[in-house]
Amino acid sequence: MTDIMAGIATALDITKKLRDLNKKAGEAEFKMFLADLTLALGDAKLEVGNLKSDLADLRQQNASLQAKLEERENDAPAIEDGAYFFSGDHSRHYCTACYDTKQLKVLLRENEKHFQSFGRWICPACKANFGAANPMPFKSASAPSALNSKKLAY
Repeated sequence: MTDIMAGIATALDITKKLRDLNKKAGEAEFKMFLADLTLALGDAKLEVGNLKSDLADLRQQNASLQAKLEERENDAPAIEDGAYFFSGDHSRHYCTACYDTKQLKVLLRENEKHFQSFGRWICPACKANFGAANPMPFKSASAPSALNSKKLAY
């Protein structure tokens, strides 16, 4: 931006000099200053074009980010069994930790049967467990063994 301002200031300076020179000097110096003015204005015009292009890119990026933000606000997650689900689809559960910290929708997978005591689902990214745990059936201890019932004599 300062380059443009400097270029325009230079062009205005040269214009002022051209007015003064037109009255005093010969045609050769006038043409030299006119060429300098043309170059300075051309540079300023190129810089304005570059800034317009950058502005258009930034506006497009801003619109894209606004659309993502609106989508995210409209698709707010609901929670079930400690995991998120989106848009009323209760069949697909997502990791709350990954979504809350990294804004990633990581689909949970079902834990293997022997690990379901930790939770119904597991996050493949952060390994967090979710869902109501299905406890393993507890095997009651049988009667004390013969070894445990005998007292050892010393």
